[in-house]
Amino acid sequence: EVTAVGKTCGGLIGIVDSTVDIDQCYASNNVNGKTNVGGLVGRMNENESVNLTIANSYYNGTITSTEDSGIAGGVISNTFSESSLTVKNSYIASEITSETKYALASNGTITDSYFDENLMGITTPTDQARATSIMYKESNYPWDFDTIWIIDEGIHYPKLRAIIENAEIEEPTI
Repeated sequence: EVTAVGKTCGGLIGIVDSTVDIDQCYASNNVNGKTNVGGLVGRMNENESVNLTIANSYYNGTITSTEDSGIAGGVISNTFSESSLTVKNSYIASEITSETKYALASNGTITDSYFDENLMGITTPTDQARATSIMYKESNYPWDFDTIWIIDEGIHYPKLRAIIENAEIEEPTI
């Protein structure tokens, strides 16, 4: 459980203010804060030298922004046009409670990344939204299931092979 006393928090990182690459990571904790609350990253600073790449990663927990004008996002809550965000081959299976919520991110380059529309309660952007039953199917993802991902087809979301290979796949209770 991550609970911020201040305004910004994320399941892995609160604020990105330089170049950061996140690859093959996940968080399944609950993330709670006033605003700028993200499943993996809280927010990026407004600066052209701030670059964040998230690849082959996922979040499944709950995200709660408690401020009346709060912002929350599945991958990251808030990005700025001056900073650079790339999200690829990642997914979010999360409930988000917030005044303003973004399925994956407010802007950036998002490729082959998806969110569970049944848990999130939103269906846009439509190219990223998937029903839970679809997210349980390997055919939904144009990803590397030989070396990076593993899926218990029809039963669970994909998991990172490096973390759970030969382990029993369990879904957290949300």
